[in-house]
Amino acid sequence: MRGIFTFYFGNNGWHHNVIRIPNIVTDQGEEDVLTYLFTDVDWLTADTYHLGLCGDANVAEDAVLADLTDEPTSAGGYARKPLVRNVTDFPVIDQVNGVFRAQSKLLTYTASGAAFSTAFTRAFICNVATGTVGRLLAFSGGLPSGVTLLDGQSFDLKYELYLD
Repeated sequence: MRGIFTFYFGNNGWHHNVIRIPNIVTDQGEEDVLTYLFTDVDWLTADTYHLGLCGDANVAEDAVLADLTDEPTSAGGYARKPLVRNVTDFPVIDQVNGVFRAQSKLLTYTASGAAFSTAFTRAFICNVATGTVGRLLAFSGGLPSGVTLLDGQSFDLKYELYLD
């Protein structure tokens, strides 16, 4: 099981810089997928996942949400973006080179009224809209350098999960 976060940087709807970064599915994420498929346990994630950003440099496969300590605050309008488990938010389930994948819709982050409070280098997917009490499903590898989203700037983000 593996995934990819795709960052689309640019302006005016034109993506000038597309960066596809493999992710690490965390131990919690692997456990959640197997539990969902093979048991009737109801503690699993809600019907909505959330994509967030962070600037943490070192994140390991056994990381939990509380380990991500460098997420922007709500300054500049930052918030984790919801992805509902449905065909609207995950419109693509197909095969790529014989491997099945689920692909999310494109999500847009925009700094509004101020810059985001901290530069980010990674994206992550979890099961809570805010806070650190929840399940960390996956996180991206690091961007080549930190990105500070200034007031009025935006970028798009998409997530793909492959079962291979």
